Amino acid sequence: MAGAPSQVPKATDNFMMKDTVTEEEFLQICWPRLSTIVGATLALEPGEPFVVAVKQANLYRGVYRCVTSGHAALMFTELSQLLTNHCQTVVLPAMMAVADADMLTYLTVFRHRLRQYAQSTLIVNPIFEYMERTHLKANLDTDWITETETIFRQTVVEDVHIRPRLFAHLNHAAQADPALLDPAAMLCLAQRLHRLNPHYTNLAPTWFGQYIPKGWTYTDPECVTELTTLPTFIDAPHEHTSTPLLEAENVLKRAPSESDMSDGDDDIGSVMDARPDETPTSNERKHFRSQDVVTTSTLRPR
Repeated sequence: MAGAPSQVPKATDNFMMKDTVTEEEFLQICWPRLSTIVGATLALEPGEPFVVAVKQANLYRGVYRCVTSGHAALMFTELSQLLTNHCQTVVLPAMMAVADADMLTYLTVFRHRLRQYAQSTLIVNPIFEYMERTHLKANLDTDWITETETIFRQTVVEDVHIRPRLFAHLNHAAQADPALLDPAAMLCLAQRLHRLNPHYTNLAPTWFGQYIPKGWTYTDPECVTELTTLPTFIDAPHEHTSTPLLEAENVLKRAPSESDMSDGDDDIGSVMDARPDETPTSNERKHFRSQDVVTTSTLRPR
């Protein structure tokens, strides 16, 4: 069961966002604050609530300001490197620590790390929605979930030490006593691996066949235990809060002017108003149905 909400560490200095952000300002001021939020989500246990002491609209406006200043590609590069580093320094060592463990232990740890990573990418996805729309989708013909899944697949699943062990254990699981394995957990793991690469079914066909029927597609999931977790945004730290929070409203504060919002279809309003309630978007339901994490409430900024 999830414990008390995790909270983002407090920033040590503040600043007011300018109309135009230079590359140096992005790297030295904006990105450290954004990376703090992303890093905190990567440390969450599956289903653990996440609190950000920031006005939601101010955070989104800060990302918007960085993107309109021409740093969308740099932002995505930094995000990709942060996620890759997490996989290399946290996930891989965790898997190597159980390299000689039994089948159940190995699959449990792998599934946990996969859920933890996918939960983080879901939580921060709306924060970087404007970067995704104007750079990933418009320029690279891809999307946030596809790119973050690719990082995990290439860095973790395709690792020379992990891949043979993982699929050997999956083949072993296909012959194991069903009482040893949680069917719901195995179903979600099968669907998530299929999402990462449908060809993985060829490496453990019997095991995948127990959970994924012929003709199954990721848009028709059976993992009914999956829920989505979204961050809680609050206007300022509460006095009774024991752990200080990130005062990101001071970091990413400058709201876009009318001239900023006159570039055709780039309607910043849709970005600022993202996640007004607890209901996941259709895009989230499509990509995260096999990630069985627990819903937490989200507070609309006032």
